[in-house]
Amino acid sequence: MKGHNFGLGVAVPVCAGTVNFAGYYTTAKSVEDSDKTVKTYNVAATYTYPTSKRTSVYAGVGYLQIKDKLSGTSEKTKSFDATIGLAHS
Repeated sequence: MKGHNFGLGVAVPVCAGTVNFAGYYTTAKSVEDSDKTVKTYNVAATYTYPTSKRTSVYAGVGYLQIKDKLSGTSEKTKSFDATIGLAHS
């Protein structure tokens, strides 16, 4: 497989926390068989709010889509994820 991966992200201070946005795109093609390809798209957003010097709460959502033609047929996989949590270091 030979391909490319591109990503872009930004962090924006909002109120007392930080909003993060990110997007990724990947494309790859088989060196032996140019009909075998993979493409992925991924976007995500999170918000982190510090509750103290070492503790923060966070929440985020993400979407992933994969299109592949590796097995001779075209397949598409979609995934939506959400998370919420507490981090302490």
